Amino acid sequence: MIVHLDKEQTRLQRRKLLADNSDIVFVLFHDILKELHKEDKTQLSAVEVFLSARNFARILVSMNEATEGLEDEIGDLEDDADGKNDAMIISIVACAIIKAFAKAHAVSGYDDVMMAILMRWNDHPLFWPMLSGAARKEEERFAENKRNDLLRYELELAADDGKEAVRETVRSFVDIAQNIGSNATTQLLMVLSRFNDCNGHKYQKEVDELYEILKRTRAVLDLEITGNGSSTFNFNDRVSQVVAHADVVEKK
Repeated sequence: MIVHLDKEQTRLQRRKLLADNSDIVFVLFHDILKELHKEDKTQLSAVEVFLSARNFARILVSMNEATEGLEDEIGDLEDDADGKNDAMIISIVACAIIKAFAKAHAVSGYDDVMMAILMRWNDHPLFWPMLSGAARKEEERFAENKRNDLLRYELELAADDGKEAVRETVRSFVDIAQNIGSNATTQLLMVLSRFNDCNGHKYQKEVDELYEILKRTRAVLDLEITGNGSSTFNFNDRVSQVVAHADVVEKK
């Protein structure tokens, strides 16, 4: 149930998380999870915690009587954990994932299990730091009138690993753009252009290449306009859905 990754696997999984329905939970908890790891409160990275929490959430969501089986499942989680705080940290993130899942799919019935998780750990010394850390991240983004722009967030994370990691991410954006439509490519270009401007135009070549892809995509799209003026193009690539998703997660 608990996921362990090496550095390269962590990098790859982090990028995959940005194409997942629960990605906003990862974004909001990322800072506090990194802080807990740095302070040796857990040996799990933010990505390992999130993936483990998602596994735990899936188990609970699959159970008809999740509240009844919760204590046993937490016991299993504690048995699997190497660190004394790991089960608690994973449980809290899992609770947030379940909440996000319920909201995204407009389903009810998970309130009891979420409350049971919170009650189970509310006296743990990391309980309030975790909740306040995620809330602070959300409030900061709202106060600064920022979108929860997951693609820009991926660039910022790559920047922590150096210039080559950023260039690799940028190249992946360019590759992605060749398989998606003009609206999504426009969003990619906007994100990359802003990032390029803020970093001394180090990635101008990639911006220009993406712009050329956009022009070609628009040329093709212009031929697909129906008689009533609506486009026949639909998002069908997973990453393009992330781009579209970034527009709707900001205001809730």
